[in-house]
Amino acid sequence: MPQSHREKNISRRSDRRRSVLWLVGGAWAILSFFMASQFGMQRPNTHWYAAIVLEILYSAQWVALFPLVFRLLERFPFERGKWLAALAVHLVAGTLFSALTMAVRTVLIWSVLDGAHMGFPVQKIVNNLTSALDFGIMSYLLNLLFSYSFVYYERVREREQRATQLETELRDAQLQALKMHLHPHFLFNTLHAIAVLVRKKQNEIAVEMINRLSKFLRYTLENVSSQEVSLREEIETIELYLDIQQVRFKDRLTITMQISPDVLDALVPTLILQPLVENALRHGIGSSEAAGHLQISAERQNGTVHIHVSDDGPGIRGDWRGLQQKGVGLRNTLSRLEKLYGDSFSFDLLNCADRGAVVSFSIPYRRHAMNSPQEE
Repeated sequence: MPQSHREKNISRRSDRRRSVLWLVGGAWAILSFFMASQFGMQRPNTHWYAAIVLEILYSAQWVALFPLVFRLLERFPFERGKWLAALAVHLVAGTLFSALTMAVRTVLIWSVLDGAHMGFPVQKIVNNLTSALDFGIMSYLLNLLFSYSFVYYERVREREQRATQLETELRDAQLQALKMHLHPHFLFNTLHAIAVLVRKKQNEIAVEMINRLSKFLRYTLENVSSQEVSLREEIETIELYLDIQQVRFKDRLTITMQISPDVLDALVPTLILQPLVENALRHGIGSSEAAGHLQISAERQNGTVHIHVSDDGPGIRGDWRGLQQKGVGLRNTLSRLEKLYGDSFSFDLLNCADRGAVVSFSIPYRRHAMNSPQEE
């Protein structure tokens, strides 16, 4: 079976970590030659190859411990609000790892150079644990530096990939919006409604409808660079779209906006409402000859913006996740929310208690920089 995108990312990350382990091993191998020269200066009677073997074995310990140091850094990173706990954990870990590696190094020197007949060097182990503690801590810090370099590289790489994906998905959303709105049936109904207004000599209304259609299409084409806009701008855009749809449905469509004033400056993904409203009109109100009601609401709760789009159509059948696999709009919306907010969003599509369906999503509340200062 072909690998999923997630499985490919995990595989690529595992390959990169193996590559980093090889790089760390190479770095420690180079350092072992420098340490062997210092060891030879401290013990001139030691043969050069014995010193190299001993220091390579010592370095091999730190190479073997590198994955554990890396996991400790992932679990206890040096971040704002966490650095004291991280410092305490890494000091304890560095001391323990230093004691372990120095004890093994002392035993190796005793067994290779001093001869096992001299008795187990308990006192030397104790002396080295104290006298060479700083050297062991420095070795731990070196592994920590290697780990932090890799973590930083991964974060930069993920941010670049996320930015690229967001740009691609925003462009896809704009193109998808154009594809839906330039549908021949949609254009025919819109132009037909404008033509009827012209025949009735309601030219001002016809011109206003043409302007709204022009503004909506222009917004879809021109708003390329922004991943997020204020909810105020998003509402203005969806109102242009709904005004056009109002001509199509005439008296069959009733629209209600319940937007709390304190969320108008909140940042939301660009064109996030359009596919949700399109689904409500197409699969809800548009699937019945009876009059329908569309409602868009937004409110702020505990630092989160909650947005709902509901209709009183026939509702949905089955699980909405099945619809997600079929519908480009839902799939694209979920993907963009995930890329923008990670785990800090929620999304759901449910049948209403009496009739119709409601799609709801929530995102972190952040204010538009052009209207007000960024909230702390």
